[in-house]
Amino acid sequence: MPGIRSITVCGHRHQERFLTHIERFLHHAETSGLAIYIESNFFDYLREQHVPLPDRALRFESIESLTACGIAAPDVAVSFGGDGTLLRTARHIGVCGIPLLGINTGHLGFLAHHTVEEANTLLDRLMAGNFDIQERTLLRVSCTGIPGGISPYALNEVAVMKDDTSSMIRIHMDVDDTYLTDYKVDGLIVSTSTGSTAYNLSVGGPIMQPGLDCMILSPVAPHSLSLRPIVLSGNSRLTAVTSSRTPHFRVSLDGNSFLLPAGTPVHIEKAAGAIQFVTFPGESFAEVLRAKLNWG
Repeated sequence: MPGIRSITVCGHRHQERFLTHIERFLHHAETSGLAIYIESNFFDYLREQHVPLPDRALRFESIESLTACGIAAPDVAVSFGGDGTLLRTARHIGVCGIPLLGINTGHLGFLAHHTVEEANTLLDRLMAGNFDIQERTLLRVSCTGIPGGISPYALNEVAVMKDDTSSMIRIHMDVDDTYLTDYKVDGLIVSTSTGSTAYNLSVGGPIMQPGLDCMILSPVAPHSLSLRPIVLSGNSRLTAVTSSRTPHFRVSLDGNSFLLPAGTPVHIEKAAGAIQFVTFPGESFAEVLRAKLNWG
């Protein structure tokens, strides 16, 4: 891979313990001659915390705002935070082809699994071109009623859930225009392989190797024990129609949720674009699982 010449930096606003590391990272990027673009909310947070920012660092609202000013899209996006921050960064850059690197200043961190202590070393590897790119599938939701400002894409999962805490919902599921079953559940998770270690894992779904082109259907609190998780082709086209005793149900895309009237068809399929993740030679998914799940 050719070495990078520019980066965009994103992060969440609650990581005071790591500000010294972030300052060192930004200083290293500046002295290395990289163009630095800092997402506006993170830029403002660092200023509020009196972190010295590089003189040449630019504050930006969106990738589109950069390109509209004639600035080329950054070579790599670096996210400081947990997996949720990385998901927000993925939504922020969209499917514009900028590779993502997650530096973990959050909790468990399956996606953002690199430690903040190794951030400068990773930056050196990026500048030297010593990295690879792995494409990750995005899901796309199509339905009437998606509120403005909510992206229809999900990197981890789409969850169709009941809206209250009492009675279950019924989800009529078609796969490739063929009836599969009616799920009587609290909800149904449609996960990518990337998201298999997220919500899917918490309800007993299988762990899948990242990069596999598949969808996982995992019921939440099913009424019947015969309703088990299913792994489908990544090219499957799903249609979920929900009915319940309440007038609405909830759809969540990587944690961004909204209500829809009961009976609204929700179509889920693989998006035309993909998210690119930065990987480094010698990295192993098995090592990540052992570390994060405390295996022997």
